[in-house]
Amino acid sequence: MSEPRKFGMKWYWIALVAIAIFSVFPMITGISAAFIAEANGCILNEGSSNPCIIAGVDWGDTLYTMGVLTWLMFATFPLAFVLFIIWVIVLIIHRTVWRRKLSEDSRP
Repeated sequence: MSEPRKFGMKWYWIALVAIAIFSVFPMITGISAAFIAEANGCILNEGSSNPCIIAGVDWGDTLYTMGVLTWLMFATFPLAFVLFIIWVIVLIIHRTVWRRKLSEDSRP
């Protein structure tokens, strides 16, 4: 008799990491913008774009956009939560079907 197949969790872990990255990406961009602005002595706020000269180039608009992207978390967090619930449901269904099939295959 051949070795029973292992349950493939690899793709589930990849999907879970993708959901997690998707949910926190706006926060990462906002924190990155704050660190870049602080490190270069620039002012960063949500009210307006302020000039921020880094290596002779004005990065103010880019940092402003990155900072305002933090508000996107109001969309990505709930969506990631829904995706996580779907992920869990699909995992449970897949695991149940896999176990049932494995037990049927092991019967004489």
